[in-house]
Amino acid sequence: MSERIRLLSIFSWPIWVKVSVSFTVAILVPLVVLAFVVVGGIREISQRNVESNIAQNGARQRQVISTLFNQAQNNLNTFVAGPEHQTMLLALPDAIGVSVNPVDKARMITTLQTALLNTGGGLYEKIELLDAAGNMIVEALPGRVQTLSPTEDRSSTPAYAAGLNAEIQNLEQVMSVSIEGDSPVIEIINLVRPDAYAGVVQPPAGYLVARLNNQTAIYNNLANTSEFFNARTFLTTPGGIIIGSNGVEGAESHANLTNSIQRALIGESGIEHFDSGVDSVRYYASIPNTPFVFLSESAVDAVSSEMVNYLLARSFAVLMGIAFLIIVLVLFVTQLIAPPLGRLRNVVQAITAGNFDVQITEDDIRRGDEIGLLVGSVADMRDHIQRLIRDLETRIAARVRDVNTTQEISRYAATQRDLQQLMNQVVGLIVERFPNIYHAQIFLVDKERRYAVLRASTGEPGKRLLERGHRLAVGSVSVVGQATDQGQVMIARDTETSRVHKRNELLPNTLAELAIPLRVGELTIGVLDVQSKQSDTFSQDQINVLQTLADQIAVAIENARLYQESVTQLEEIERGRSASSRQSWRDYMSSHRAQLLESEAGSSPVNRSLSKLRQEATASGKPAVGSLTERNTIAFAIPIRLRDQILGAVEWELPQDEFDNNKVQLAQELTDRLAVSLENARLFRESQRSVERERLVNDIAGRLTSQTDIDEILQTAVREVGQALRSPRVSIRLHEVNGSDSPPKNGNNPPQNGNGHS
Repeated sequence: MSERIRLLSIFSWPIWVKVSVSFTVAILVPLVVLAFVVVGGIREISQRNVESNIAQNGARQRQVISTLFNQAQNNLNTFVAGPEHQTMLLALPDAIGVSVNPVDKARMITTLQTALLNTGGGLYEKIELLDAAGNMIVEALPGRVQTLSPTEDRSSTPAYAAGLNAEIQNLEQVMSVSIEGDSPVIEIINLVRPDAYAGVVQPPAGYLVARLNNQTAIYNNLANTSEFFNARTFLTTPGGIIIGSNGVEGAESHANLTNSIQRALIGESGIEHFDSGVDSVRYYASIPNTPFVFLSESAVDAVSSEMVNYLLARSFAVLMGIAFLIIVLVLFVTQLIAPPLGRLRNVVQAITAGNFDVQITEDDIRRGDEIGLLVGSVADMRDHIQRLIRDLETRIAARVRDVNTTQEISRYAATQRDLQQLMNQVVGLIVERFPNIYHAQIFLVDKERRYAVLRASTGEPGKRLLERGHRLAVGSVSVVGQATDQGQVMIARDTETSRVHKRNELLPNTLAELAIPLRVGELTIGVLDVQSKQSDTFSQDQINVLQTLADQIAVAIENARLYQESVTQLEEIERGRSASSRQSWRDYMSSHRAQLLESEAGSSPVNRSLSKLRQEATASGKPAVGSLTERNTIAFAIPIRLRDQILGAVEWELPQDEFDNNKVQLAQELTDRLAVSLENARLFRESQRSVERERLVNDIAGRLTSQTDIDEILQTAVREVGQALRSPRVSIRLHEVNGSDSPPKNGNNPPQNGNGHS
């Protein structure tokens, strides 16, 4: 690996490699930098051009459409306000509910065609005259000859609804936008009113409805006219109708236009960037006096992509020449160094896989350059590694089993908190994982330190030993007794000749026994005892492994014991805190002379029986939910719990359609925080009272220490104590040296001052 790192350093490369790499870098780096600069400049210029083009074309198209809409609206206003048309239009009240003379209808149609349809530049597709009830009086279409249509009810059309809204809003003209099939329907509605009578605006006699020609007014002016900028231009309404150059478009993208539409509707116009999968730019502006917003969109990289493609096509020959030159150089360098490096790589990979039989050619070793030196070093390294592996394999094979077993047992011992389960599992794993051990057991020293009591044992013999309460005296003639007494490892390599082994009738096959003390610091708390059917089977390595395991078991046992003690102490502390908190709240309520503290917010329910829910929640300590009330509401109460004490309850009343389990959970969390806040407030009040008492004592002490005369000290004391305690009478009596507090023998009481000082 160190040789590979050295080869990666430029200072160790041969000169011809440095020249080759330098030549390649000298060609590629300037080209790459130039390409980044050019492409970046192209993209920046493209973005500016797109923004400028979309703004100019959008403003022009919007102005054309706005002019056409304005022209169409002004034509209708002029027509309705013209004196020559007033007689015809104001005759509508007489036509309500009765048939109109065909001659009058024909005259109306001719007038509408002459004044609007045939002279409006093709802006109108159709004109209708409706009475106040929404009945169509006449329908005029472009052309000279037209068949009279019968009277039709148009009261359900969007145009009539828009006219009624205009009357409510006191408008004389309004525009309606709807969809008919796949085409938009844009109609301008003018209210036809009689002249004001006595200054009062008269209700409309009818409605003049002009439907715009979509092709003339919209489609022709939304088409893209630039061959370089592929812009999408369309009109939209706040209601979600999108009109493009080919008709009504899908409204699925209307949500992405919300910000632009809102800005346009408040009079703003301009350019904004957005991401629709690609970086794009949008021009937005409103169409005055209409519900339309004009929008034009285009991708930012529309022009830059074309320019980059153009440059790539023109520079193809140069790039191919440079690529050919680099390929030639790479091939040349590769033929010089790749074959020996490839063979060397195969050798190294074989060594990594554990194969040391791959041959290293003599030609590669005899090379005089850096590669030859590297190959020789790899050959020496392979021989050395081969010797080390053969030596280590014999040692590792014997230890892997013990180490794995120890790790598993140690991991379990470190995580188990149940002491008995820990010991049972440990002795079971020892017997399972160590083939030369057929029985394992753990003894713990009792409190009097007189006996080592069996606590865990394996197999049927171990079960019987546990049932009869097997124990061995500390210091007795046995490996367990000696290990607990001396705190050292005791081993009987051959039980037939050992003087410390004590034979057990339930374990007659034991030929070797090992006892390892379980120590915590200097204290021996027990023994790990293992037995084998083979004499002299415990090697020093296995003893070391079991010693490490015994130390970890001892720590785990001590941790389990400390854990149980800490749990017990924590429960006692918690009980004490709960009792203290309960007593503090009783004192608090008693000091305030209150049995109930209550507050409420919101509308109070008529039925005050809802407080029963609070009583139920307080009694049970759980949320209480009431039934549906006559107001279609559901009340529920949450207990205010502070540790294991119930301070009260909080009651809510919610509409039925807003009530769910999430609201109950939210109320529970809020109530839990309320309990903490109440406890904090109480503790704060107690701390304030303590501070106030300390302040009063310090003030009185300060005034007393400033006096030197005993009488003045007594006068100050009774006055300050009386003020602090708000007592009408305070008395201080000094006794004689003999301690008698009886009055003088002459029976005369000493005079007292006004503060009770005698």
